[in-house]
Amino acid sequence: MTDTPPPPGVAPRGAGIREVARRAGVSIATVSRVFNDAQSVSQDTRERVASLASSLGYQPSPLGRNLVRGRSDLIGLIVPDVSFRCTASCWAASRRCWAGTA
Repeated sequence: MTDTPPPPGVAPRGAGIREVARRAGVSIATVSRVFNDAQSVSQDTRERVASLASSLGYQPSPLGRNLVRGRSDLIGLIVPDVSFRCTASCWAASRRCWAGTA
């Protein structure tokens, strides 16, 4: 990780999983196991990694997790025109169905 500030208009990034693993002296897989609550990580290692990750500003990426899993749990709804009156009722019915309250 560099100490160079990001360009104007770009949010600063925290450390990545590799940086956390390097500084904690553990593997990338161990850092991943800590954040996925795997029981195979000792409490001492878990606390050390979590503390270091917090101090470095590391946050697991939901996009990265979705990429690894191969799914995002998102559903797209394509409609011809959002101004159609039936679009809102179609959207509401879809939400009720997905929530299991239809």
